[in-house]
Amino acid sequence: LIANLFLLQGMGVEDHLSWNAPSWSISAEFFAYLLFAAVVFTAGRRSWIWLVAAAVTAPLFLLAFSHTHMDVSFDFGFIRCLYGFSLGALLAWFQ
Repeated sequence: LIANLFLLQGMGVEDHLSWNAPSWSISAEFFAYLLFAAVVFTAGRRSWIWLVAAAVTAPLFLLAFSHTHMDVSFDFGFIRCLYGFSLGALLAWFQ
């Protein structure tokens, strides 16, 4: 319940889906938004380089360390979200 209260259920702090199972995605997206804001604030016009790095390394990380690859939630949910979020941000960046 504490992990749900602080939106940590998608960050790998629990070893199972807790109280509200689908909320892991909200947790992962929340931290992806925070990371995106930090990257854009610090890197500015070169943020796209970091987005490409995230889009390339996140799926490789999942392939290397997750036994279920993209079928992750509480354990590697943030990495899965980072992959999709960075691809979406890149599409918006280069439209």
